Amino acid sequence: MTDWRDTTFEVRLGPPGHGGFCVGRHEGRVVFVRHGLPGELVRVRVTEDRGGSFCRADAVEILEPSPDRVPATCPVSGPGGAGCCDFSYATPKAQRALKASVVAEQLRRLAGIEREVVVEPIAGAGDTTGGWRTRIRLAVDAEGRAGVHGYRSTEVITDLRCPQPVSGALDGVADRLWTPGADLVIAVDGDGVRHIIELAPAVEGERRSRSGEWQRAEPGEERRGRGRDRRGRTERGDRAERGDRRRPGAEPGNSRGDDERGRKSHNPGGREDRADAGRGAEARGGVERDNRRRPSGKPGSDDVPGVTGRGHRRRPGEIGGVWSAGDARRGSRPDSGGGSHDDVSSGRNTADGNHREGLDRHGNDDRVGGGRGKSRDAAGGRDDAGPHGRAASRGADERGAERYDADGRLETPQAGERRSASARRAATHASREEWLISGTGRAVEYVAERRWEVSATGFWQAHHGAAQCYSDLVAEWSGLRPGGLAWDLYSGAGVFAARLAAQVGQTGAVLAVESSRPAVADGTAALRDLPWVDLHAQRVERWVAERVDGASPDVIVLDPPRAGAGKDVITAITTTGPLRIVHIGCDPAAFARDLGLYQAAGYHLTNLRAFDAFPGTHHVECIALLERPASQ
Repeated sequence: MTDWRDTTFEVRLGPPGHGGFCVGRHEGRVVFVRHGLPGELVRVRVTEDRGGSFCRADAVEILEPSPDRVPATCPVSGPGGAGCCDFSYATPKAQRALKASVVAEQLRRLAGIEREVVVEPIAGAGDTTGGWRTRIRLAVDAEGRAGVHGYRSTEVITDLRCPQPVSGALDGVADRLWTPGADLVIAVDGDGVRHIIELAPAVEGERRSRSGEWQRAEPGEERRGRGRDRRGRTERGDRAERGDRRRPGAEPGNSRGDDERGRKSHNPGGREDRADAGRGAEARGGVERDNRRRPSGKPGSDDVPGVTGRGHRRRPGEIGGVWSAGDARRGSRPDSGGGSHDDVSSGRNTADGNHREGLDRHGNDDRVGGGRGKSRDAAGGRDDAGPHGRAASRGADERGAERYDADGRLETPQAGERRSASARRAATHASREEWLISGTGRAVEYVAERRWEVSATGFWQAHHGAAQCYSDLVAEWSGLRPGGLAWDLYSGAGVFAARLAAQVGQTGAVLAVESSRPAVADGTAALRDLPWVDLHAQRVERWVAERVDGASPDVIVLDPPRAGAGKDVITAITTTGPLRIVHIGCDPAAFARDLGLYQAAGYHLTNLRAFDAFPGTHHVECIALLERPASQ
């Protein structure tokens, strides 16, 4: 078949597809077209053709525009540009309609669910499509300039005019040089303080110090990696032999530590990308865990508040339980847990937020251009394609040498691309040294009147209003009574756990599980006044598997990474038999697959809401409420 790459032709666009494109057809082949809208007649240029039944293209000329088309609000993401703002050329209403169509199609195709979907703005955001992002990740090119990755490319585009970041987030970033090959993580916290951390190039990060402490450097020192100068040249002499990697001070006059630099080891991966956790939370959280009441002393233990009798397994609703619709009609249901609670059962303020994966590189995914670290690279929209989105030649590696699989067969281009993508992801998620450039490195955030202090390189919702929005809905849907038992899986710093704790009160219990040790430590510190919340640092799939035969929770809330929870986790949690499950997902396909698994296990989808948590992009956040039929 002829390679169509770089050819142009006209095509009428059909419905949107999952990934920020519309589907067209030309000469019997499917064409995935970016920068177009359904119904438009466009001239496209093919950007990628791996053979087979489809190719990818950009709309380079709009011949018959849609009434929903407006001048693009992002100058960085047009044809040949970054992958940040897929839909910046559509009205906000049209953007949400495109996302709703994709979610509905995924539910129908993967879960057999026929449901009308409406994508709502985050509470209070309205039709604003810019100035919402508080977490940004940038790449640094070989010349030391910060930028975003091109769509499906390793190329760094040094244009920082994307409208997504909140005001002031990128001030001055383009005016200076950084370490070539490094990444920049920028976080603007709830107090408006900007934190900038430079992550060492991935190869250097593998040789980092493991102390985990900020190493402050003197202002004015020359910026170097281990034995290399800014241009990557080898540095000779004593400093190279010592591996001295000090970083200079920031510009004078900045507040909150802006005149200091430091470093510490960093693992940029999200929840399940990080190593298993378990130790050290007490030290960072500042809480003596031994003095806290542990609702579950060991895997499968029935030592849960309100459960008596050796070997007795708690059933959902046995103590506490959830409020029903009838309770609400009778006026006996309390507040859903929003805001501050001062009664003796909850005792403290409530809180919430949502921990997902790392940050992004202002180009694609759940982050500035991207998502929560999933099939696409967090840095700017490339996925499993090679550099510049082009496939490697059949069976050849980057040096042109043929590669064979374990059975001696010549490796296919697709297998080579998957292998290369896996290597890139491994490098991205490897532990890397951090250099503190500005701020303190500790971001202060607020949800439901509770204060968190988290690592600026750790996860927090990108949209400034998302954590509160999701928290309110989780509290509303959980319906927990005082004395109830809840699980918060993939809990991050415990934002949902705090909200659930306010509902179950001191006679109940909340068990939260997160694989990131720093996140668990931050949550332990933030929730020190809620001793009936127990945060576990462990991989979720292992934790739930150990508790299949243990006490049954009334409600399980889970907010997994972009890839979803998957069969093993969902089988385990449905086996425990909770009355309600609140499932949060940021990838429509993974979300739909998980909902299909719940249905197969006998749970019914009773409510679903979708939020435009990433305006201007194709990304969307979905939250589902699933309930077990009363007969079960």
